[in-house]
Amino acid sequence: MLDEAIAQSLLEHFEGATKYNINIMNEAGIIIASTDPSRLGSFHEAAYLMVSKQTPTLDIYQDGDYLGTKHGVNLTIQYRHKTVGVVGITGRPDEVRLPAQLLKASIEGLLEYEYQKQMQRQRTSLMDRFFNQLFWQDDPDPHELNTQAGMLGYHHDATRIPVLIVTDSHPDADEVVSICKKAPLYSGQDILFIVNDNEVLLYLTLPEGLPPTSTYRSIVESYLVTCRGYLEKAKSSYHFYVGSIQNRLNKYHMGFQHCRWLSKHITAGDSAVYFYEYSDDYLRTLIPMNEYRDVFSAYLSTQPRGFWQDFIRIVPTLLQNNGNLIKSSADLHMHRNTLVYRVNKIRSQLGIDLINDARAVTFASQLCYYLTYYDQ
Repeated sequence: MLDEAIAQSLLEHFEGATKYNINIMNEAGIIIASTDPSRLGSFHEAAYLMVSKQTPTLDIYQDGDYLGTKHGVNLTIQYRHKTVGVVGITGRPDEVRLPAQLLKASIEGLLEYEYQKQMQRQRTSLMDRFFNQLFWQDDPDPHELNTQAGMLGYHHDATRIPVLIVTDSHPDADEVVSICKKAPLYSGQDILFIVNDNEVLLYLTLPEGLPPTSTYRSIVESYLVTCRGYLEKAKSSYHFYVGSIQNRLNKYHMGFQHCRWLSKHITAGDSAVYFYEYSDDYLRTLIPMNEYRDVFSAYLSTQPRGFWQDFIRIVPTLLQNNGNLIKSSADLHMHRNTLVYRVNKIRSQLGIDLINDARAVTFASQLCYYLTYYDQ
């Protein structure tokens, strides 16, 4: 049905451009826009009959031949092969027929444009609500999210991974979104959200049927090639923080939070930082420190301070290098024999085998975390 606001907007395009009186009627024959304000809201019988009988054109030679009409030419308005209203020009039919035909063609073209704008505004409003629930609410309604996703064309059950792109505000967020859409791997199922002027959140859709935990990293790296190249060309500083894989819309805010946690706790260079590489550190932050204190505080008095300083220096390096003594000694700038001596000392004093016992390594990692926090 032809909307009054749209009809009036259409008429404004011709205001002052013609000497003729123009009326636009809806499907019920009501004049909803007119260059003669006194006729607004009046019933136009000819228009009503044209719509109901699917009559494309009707010339009126005498005022009052039909209820509420004046002499002139009336033509139906078509939108996507459907009659949505009637446009009429007052005047002698043989004089106004050509202007009426041109007006009809112009209105039908503008109508498509106006409806597209209206649909875009509605989509934008829906997308704003969708994003607000998706990323800012802690407990969004899954059914509502799924419904909104469907209206926007997103598959609610797709597997996606979040990437927080942080720049120095040059280029701006809108341009970063445009860059992401140019990536060869971009699809309409990827969700892009502007967080602020220098942050864009990308929820990258992972291919269906692939085991995401074994393939997601190479997919992310391939996707970011285009974005990285553009940002480097623009001489912009940037960081990529890759959060946790999600397959339920009501948990997408958690993936965003994991990206946020990375951005606040992990120093990033030009390479992407992946949440799953630091998930152990993240999970530790969820445990109150008093729990660690109750478990490990007794250890502090069993060894001198220097021993614990060596412990919190050596343990993380060994863990990072999977127990490789040669690589660890190089990273610690320590002779291998010196490192072996200190590792053996830890084993003799605490009963922890950092090389061969997986459970002992887990214990040492937890103890190291507590000691590091305690020293701060």
